[in-house]
Amino acid sequence: MLAGQLHLTYIALICCFVSPMMRFAAGTVNRAFGIKEETLLNIVGRESGLTDVFFCHGMVGVVVMLYLNQIVYRKAYYYDVTMNYVNMLSDSDKHRVAR
Repeated sequence: MLAGQLHLTYIALICCFVSPMMRFAAGTVNRAFGIKEETLLNIVGRESGLTDVFFCHGMVGVVVMLYLNQIVYRKAYYYDVTMNYVNMLSDSDKHRVAR
């Protein structure tokens, strides 16, 4: 199995198991911050499946973004940061670090 297929499998599992709970989590966040659900329904539309889709997909998108940033692209980020610090060194310091 390729690495890309493995990551896609993890993302699919996250969507399958986390997405049904996101509507409950969205209601909890709304209550915690005092957001009235009626205002959201007036913006999106009356109680239909569309509001549930927006809540679930929006929050699953955040979870997938965190997965991609913290697991998939993490090594590339640290390499870039390390190389930026190495480029800020003087030539003599670079030779000293290389030894």
